This record gives sequence, C-alpha cells and structure tokens, in this order.
Amino acid sequence: MSAADRARRYRERRREGIEVYRVPVRDCIAVVLVELGELHPNKSDDRAAVEAALARFLERLALVDLHET
Repeated sequence: MSAADRARRYRERRREGIEVYRVPVRDCIAVVLVELGELHPNKSDDRAAVEAALARFLERLALVDLHET
C-alpha cells in the first residue's frame, strides 16, 4: 500500500469518527470471540478476521452500554 493510499484511508477513518489503536491481544481472545459467535472457528489464526471480530464486538459492547445509560 502506498503512502497516498494510507493517507487516504486515514482521512476516511477520521471523517467517519474512527480511531485506530494498536493493542496487544492474547491468543485466548480469539477463543473467546469464537465462543461468543463473533469469529468463525476456522479464522482464529487469521489476524484480519480476529481484528474485524474484535472491532465488531467492541462496537456492539459500546452501543449496548450507551443504550443502558
């Protein structure tokens, strides 16, 4: 991916109000995501799939929390 592509994606995320954080994730998180139905069992070694599942889970968690307050 070129620098221009990265800059374009960064601007798109910012417009959408999306921040990107790098956080260490233990292998057991993928297992939990599978158990919660957020991640297909065959994708537990796929970094992009785990990242997407974790993002969906966190977004859903945040939306539930917002509705409860």
